[in-house]
Amino acid sequence: MAINYSKVQMACPPGSKTKKVYARAQYASIMDIQEFSKHISDHNSVYDRSTIQGVLAKAVDCLREELLLGRKVQLGDLGSFYVAVHSKGTDTAEEFSSSNITGISVKLSVGENFKTLMKDATFEFVPTRAMQAEARKATNESIDSGSGSSSGGSSGSSGGGSGSGGGSVGELN
Repeated sequence: MAINYSKVQMACPPGSKTKKVYARAQYASIMDIQEFSKHISDHNSVYDRSTIQGVLAKAVDCLREELLLGRKVQLGDLGSFYVAVHSKGTDTAEEFSSSNITGISVKLSVGENFKTLMKDATFEFVPTRAMQAEARKATNESIDSGSGSSSGGSSGSSGGGSGSGGGSVGELN
């Protein structure tokens, strides 16, 4: 199975008039915790889906607790979780206080097993979500005008991911 991507045109650097084309990952589906737990269980695990799901849920609770204590949590090949703070700047250190902190982000520094994904990855071009929606709409309109009936809606889409650059985005085929 390949990693799906689409092409997008974005300003580079953000806000400039110069645009470049970048790849944007498009996920094929979303796997929820129940499906992921079953997937783990199906890999010759001695634990069933519900036990694995319980362990994952408890791991999330404990990870949150440790991050709130200011700890970096290293989880082997998965990587290290830590927090980053965001704040409004002040002119001097004396003016700065915790009230200038505006947010917290949870960060993941991936482990060695994930750092080598690129050498094992294969890629497949897919249309953007917007292009897929346009195609479904055109197909539904064609069906509506041709036979007087509708297909009744659209099915799932790929989507998500992030690309390099920023600013305005133009989707390409």
